[in-house]
Amino acid sequence: ARAGLIVERLDGVGRLRALPPEAGMFVLLDVSGTGLAGLGFASRLLEERHVSVMPGSSFGEAAKYLVRLSLTVPDEQLAEACDRIASFALGLNTRSERMAS
Repeated sequence: ARAGLIVERLDGVGRLRALPPEAGMFVLLDVSGTGLAGLGFASRLLEERHVSVMPGSSFGEAAKYLVRLSLTVPDEQLAEACDRIASFALGLNTRSERMAS
C-alpha cells in the first residue's frame, strides 16, 4: 500500500518517475528528468525540504540517477515526505525552465 502511495503521489510529477518494487521495502525514484543526479537531488532535498532519501549511486554507476525511498515509515509521514519531494521537484523544473528561456 505504501509503494502505491508513493507512485500515486510522485510518478510523473516534476519529471519524476517512480519504479515500484516487485517485493521489498523500497521504491526507486528516477530523478534524471530534474536535471540532477541522485546524489545532488538527495543532498538538496535534505537541505531544502528536510527529507532524507538514499542516492542510488550508493549501489553503483547504473543507479546514478535514482534515489531510494523507504517504505518503513508510517503512512502519514510518507505522505508528507511525498508532498515535500513533489514540491521540491516542481521547483527544480520551474527554475530550469526559467533559465532555459
